[in-house]
Amino acid sequence: MFSKVRGGAAPQTAALLLVAITISGCSSRMLRVDSTIAVAHPAFPATVAGIAGRKFSENNAVEFLSTGAATFERLFEMIRTARHSINLELYIYNTDETGDRLADLLIERAQAGVRVNLLIDAVGGFYFEDETAERLEAGGVKVYLYNRWNYFDMWHYRIRTHRRVVVVDGRRGMVGGFAITDWWHEPYQFFKYPVFDLQAYVEGDVVAQLQSVFLENWKQVSDEVLTGPEYFPATNSQQEATRAAESSEPRSTDARRNIFAMTSGSSPPREVPHESTSSIYENYLFAIRSARENIRIFTPFFVPDQALTDELIAASKRGVDVRIVIPDEKYILEAPAYYAGHNYYEELLEGGVRMFHFQIGLLHSKGAVFDELYGLVGSTNFDQRSFKIDYENDLHIYDAGLARELDGMYRFYEQNSAELTLDKFRARGLWPRSQECLWRPIEHEF
Repeated sequence: MFSKVRGGAAPQTAALLLVAITISGCSSRMLRVDSTIAVAHPAFPATVAGIAGRKFSENNAVEFLSTGAATFERLFEMIRTARHSINLELYIYNTDETGDRLADLLIERAQAGVRVNLLIDAVGGFYFEDETAERLEAGGVKVYLYNRWNYFDMWHYRIRTHRRVVVVDGRRGMVGGFAITDWWHEPYQFFKYPVFDLQAYVEGDVVAQLQSVFLENWKQVSDEVLTGPEYFPATNSQQEATRAAESSEPRSTDARRNIFAMTSGSSPPREVPHESTSSIYENYLFAIRSARENIRIFTPFFVPDQALTDELIAASKRGVDVRIVIPDEKYILEAPAYYAGHNYYEELLEGGVRMFHFQIGLLHSKGAVFDELYGLVGSTNFDQRSFKIDYENDLHIYDAGLARELDGMYRFYEQNSAELTLDKFRARGLWPRSQECLWRPIEHEF
């Protein structure tokens, strides 16, 4: 089950991988979208669902969680009250106070008879200690690392599961960008500055879709298909809905109900990942082409390809107000990704796209809003790695009220940002220009 082989590669193996990636070339397919319908068109959500291979439903409740305190309070409450099953898929799980607290809760529920399954990415879980895994397994929790280092398959080591999936009893779920670590918790400090992230807590029919996203990677590592009412309880009949409403099962009192929602997970190809695209990428292309009034994007990593860049500029030129908030240079997580994205800034700014640098901490929220009607929240960064290589998961909502709420969160990010003008960008120094050239050949890796 869990292996003591650590998830991270040694420096020399990482260097070999980088050389292999560079030699492989970086050309990507340029997709085009033939859409002529608007986001407000009745066929828009059906098309989004068709691209994703999913289906929107109205029997859902959705609540946004925008602080570390709210995120962990909800997460721990979900786990404490689990009765049948807990499925967790995480990118980052550190062995620290927060990680130990989660482990204690998972063990307690496993020993109470709840089926507990934990999947952690081998790279994101580099600081997930062997002792923690052994303690979890001894307590009845099934633990797996995803895609551990393999000297004989360095190429596919690039493929990570970047998903954050929580499903409890097949009835309640959470998606977003959170990490299980002390520096994601209140006081919400990453080194010496605050982190701003966003999750979506969900109930209803959409949870079964979220469960299937978890099962995709779980089957890969465990060869186990999870079935039965513990994971997929009946939810469609009115009788079942009535029983759930009258039962003592915990339900959110804050979540907005009757939301038109679905969840989708992007899955990379096994062969040449950067030469293909995910359904989330294709939905972004479609939504950008379909926007008629405004596009709001917030992301910690911004490395579009040429097709996305062209669509954003085309939207701006047809009168759509296009705005993007990204982290400021002093709060970035990975400098190569930051500078790789610069290669598209001048073209976007010349094309009328407005860009903003978040000033008060690390922006880690990932999402977008189109025409204040269609929104996405999840694990997907607006970069080529998320769109073409990693496993990701997003919640799609098609609801004016909830989309306006999401737009309000975007406005908070913009209000605490400094706008990047074309003149400011052209005045950048030699160092950023040299970094842009250095990382451009492998921009699809960031």
